[in-house]
Amino acid sequence: MNSISITIKKMLPIALMLSLLLPMQASAHGASPLHTETLHVGGYDLTVEFYNWPIRVEQTAAVRIVPQTPLPSRAALQLQATLVPAPGVPDQPRPLTVGPDSDSDLAYSVDVRALVTGEWQLQISAAGAAGSGVASMRMPVAGPPRIPVWLGWLIGLTPLLGLLIFISARLRRLPRHTSAW
Repeated sequence: MNSISITIKKMLPIALMLSLLLPMQASAHGASPLHTETLHVGGYDLTVEFYNWPIRVEQTAAVRIVPQTPLPSRAALQLQATLVPAPGVPDQPRPLTVGPDSDSDLAYSVDVRALVTGEWQLQISAAGAAGSGVASMRMPVAGPPRIPVWLGWLIGLTPLLGLLIFISARLRRLPRHTSAW
């Protein structure tokens, strides 16, 4: 075997791993939200920031809730969130976990995941010194994402790679004949 084929065999797994890792996107908050809405809940104005819009079925979407009303601390406002299907969507209301946001001391983070496409309502309830209340907003849930281009090419070219490996293995097994002419 020549040194080029040995080098290719060593580099192929590394190249495949890099091609799978490079195009991935982080699910944390991006530079700016893709969709923002302001809700008045009780005595509080809340900005709801979506970093994935529209939300896709069976994918977790990062949602950030930022109180616009000044708060002394995060403990001064208790938030709860529920994902409620619109009439005709075959699913049940889902309580969501509201936790502290890692990027801000006074913001909250909610991970939203819907299993059925259609119209949903994100229902947020707030309770604090300024009052309590419930507000909801429309939230469309789209179908699954299409296959990424890089993955399509990888899947499409895999048989070609197998064919090249097969041909190179067959060529190496052919006896080498030298002509005496």
